[in-house]
Amino acid sequence: STQGYSSAASDVYKRQIVNNTQDIQYFEDGSSLEVILREDNISTRGTVFYKSGGKTLIFRDNNGDKMWEVNFNVTFKVNQGVSATCTEAYFTAPTIYDSTWKYITNSTSKNGNKASGNITMKKYFMGLPIRTETPTVTVTCDNYGNLS
Repeated sequence: STQGYSSAASDVYKRQIVNNTQDIQYFEDGSSLEVILREDNISTRGTVFYKSGGKTLIFRDNNGDKMWEVNFNVTFKVNQGVSATCTEAYFTAPTIYDSTWKYITNSTSKNGNKASGNITMKKYFMGLPIRTETPTVTVTCDNYGNLS
């Protein structure tokens, strides 16, 4: 689907990132967690290429205000039509918009054409944790470099 760009067009498409909201989870109190799939477009696609992207998590309170967001980033080595293997998976430091929320820890794993990440965020009140969120995200890459 991305083959056949002229070299001039490929320069334009090189840094284009496709963002798609995949899921919004609503909690009982009206707060929500949005998951957005990010895919970096490939400008030159040989038999073997690297595909990057990831998922962005955005947590909002019941007014719809952002509390925090974080990026889970992945890279896959794709052997077109044959295989895809995750070469890296990591979280970047969360952006915290509301200082009552704190970053606690994260873990990531790579397994073949899948990458998973789990992050722990806690909300504090008067120095005590009153809420914990531990979302898990998974990114899969097919043998043609499509992320899901």
